[in-house]
Amino acid sequence: MRTICTNLGSSTGRNRVYVENTIILAKTLVYNDYRVVCGGADIGLMEVLANTIIKHKGQIIGVIPVNIADKVGHKNLTQLIIVNTIHERKQKMFELSDAFIGFSFLISIQSFGLLIILNPDFL
Repeated sequence: MRTICTNLGSSTGRNRVYVENTIILAKTLVYNDYRVVCGGADIGLMEVLANTIIKHKGQIIGVIPVNIADKVGHKNLTQLIIVNTIHERKQKMFELSDAFIGFSFLISIQSFGLLIILNPDFL
């Protein structure tokens, strides 16, 4: 099974289109038999994605730092991996994934840069 990592926000944003597109993305990934890796939180677009994937019987793995796992860790994921730091979170998400999707421009640019640092052959 192929694995897609998503980089979505901890907020749903002010425009309903972000929620609607996250639901479309989740359904598309499940229907095309992708496993999904996410930030592991039960807030914002991460929660929308996770709940939609769970509802449609898909597989979703969350990766979350220990300092926020008890507060916002999603309890119903296929698997929740708890790591020590944000850096370990990004590295683990990278290790688990074959491809990456991001909705937030600034976060995606930062994460994309980290992907290149972690794996110069990525490009």
